[in-house]
Amino acid sequence: MTETPDRESAKTKLIEQLLQATKESDHDPLIGNKLPQTVETLLTDNLELLYDDFPKVLKNWATDKFNTTELSEAQEIAKTIANFSNIICILYQGKEKINREIALAGYQVSLEVITRETLPDKWAALQHNIALTYLWRILGEKEENIEKAREASELTLEVFSKKKYPYEWARSQQNLGIGYRQRVRGNKEDNLEEAIRRYHLALEVYTETDYPYKWAQIQYNLNHAYAERISGEKTENFKKEIEAALLALKVFSKEEYPYLWAQTHNSIGLAYRDSIEGDTAENLEKAITAFQLALEVLSSEDYREDWAMVQNNLGTAYRRRIRENQAENIKKAIKAYELALEVYTLEGFPHYHLDTLFNRGLAYLYASNFVKAYDDFKGAINTVELLRTEIISSPSANENSSVSEGIDTKKQKFAEEWNSLYQRMVEVCLKQKKITEAIEYVERSKTRNLVEEILRRDQNTIFPPEVVTQLEKYREKIAEAQKQIQQGKADNPTALIQHLKEWRQQRNDLQDQYLRIGSSFNFEEFQKKLDVI
Repeated sequence: MTETPDRESAKTKLIEQLLQATKESDHDPLIGNKLPQTVETLLTDNLELLYDDFPKVLKNWATDKFNTTELSEAQEIAKTIANFSNIICILYQGKEKINREIALAGYQVSLEVITRETLPDKWAALQHNIALTYLWRILGEKEENIEKAREASELTLEVFSKKKYPYEWARSQQNLGIGYRQRVRGNKEDNLEEAIRRYHLALEVYTETDYPYKWAQIQYNLNHAYAERISGEKTENFKKEIEAALLALKVFSKEEYPYLWAQTHNSIGLAYRDSIEGDTAENLEKAITAFQLALEVLSSEDYREDWAMVQNNLGTAYRRRIRENQAENIKKAIKAYELALEVYTLEGFPHYHLDTLFNRGLAYLYASNFVKAYDDFKGAINTVELLRTEIISSPSANENSSVSEGIDTKKQKFAEEWNSLYQRMVEVCLKQKKITEAIEYVERSKTRNLVEEILRRDQNTIFPPEVVTQLEKYREKIAEAQKQIQQGKADNPTALIQHLKEWRQQRNDLQDQYLRIGSSFNFEEFQKKLDVI
């Protein structure tokens, strides 16, 4: 949108009003967790002004102010801007991606007058806020955001020494642990080792006695890091993974922290379900028990997405179960998957819908119900090919995941699952004597893998710049629509779902003009070409 003088003036006026309201509220959003009423009213009444280039207008306004006032006054303005950034980033229920961009702009421009030399502790606090905002940023490249988050956290340590600022020092070490675990660049094995090292450094300050909540939080972080660890003995990593979760439960009680208690039990369930250590049958029983405990808190009414996640996890545990009647286990698995699919719709949670559909197909396959297995696998493959760009760029990036996973781990898991999906579909086709269709799925799988690799490496050279821009716009529109559906905030869900289908199809049609993918493969056409040759 082209900015008109009147619109820019309106944004400038809003900035001044917001900062005045923030200053008058004398409110630290990190304490009390309550949004100042005057600030909330101003934001709610002027939502349309927050979009487009509001972060840029905020930066320009602040820079002009800093250049025309005394340093001491400029620093007070910067502190108010930083406080407002905290408010909009942490408390305001608008569009998260826009809120974080505005907050980031506020933190960054404040650094023009709050420097390490003049106000070192405030400077380091700003770097901490910048690190957190980059760590959870929605816009931009995830890889680059994580690098910037790490860099900002490292900068905080130039001021926040362990001796003088032990709490802040430990907090930065924890953030670095999160950053290294999610890091895309560098060696994954080394990154995970560094993440674990940083978490243990934080525990030197965040002891169970002095900071029980922070201590338990880091134990929870360690649980996930050990689950993904590549170095070391698998048996030892599994023990440490379980140990960290059990330590977290010393603080995360069901009575005081029910949500975290449930999430930790879900993590324990995953550890036992997927472990290759110890007695498999016993591990699966422990996994089922842990998932059932998690569901005591994570109800479909209060935590729909988490409830669906645990149902999916429980379904897989029942599907793999060794003890008890196998037919009954498969029935329970299918029931759990069906419950998960009540929430994991194609429109709202396409990646999780696809994952759960595949899992249910596997359950039908194990029950020798090849017709239903075929239907589920076909639906899952159609979804894979519909979502191809979203899976390539960042699987699950637009869906809320209660169990935090590293970015590389997600991509690897998705790639492995979808390759397995095509293999299973071929297996079912052969069981049903659909030989030609089996061959088509083999070729579609090969073509899809090749095209994904090309797109991942060479998107900017395959497509003209204007097409890259258009594809990015489709990605953002699809992500925003999905989020509205997930959160139940769509004014007209039916219309939005239709738009989602249209945008995905338009995006795929645009890509296909330059590079076709596996769904276009047809065995009979291929055979005709061979005959001609």
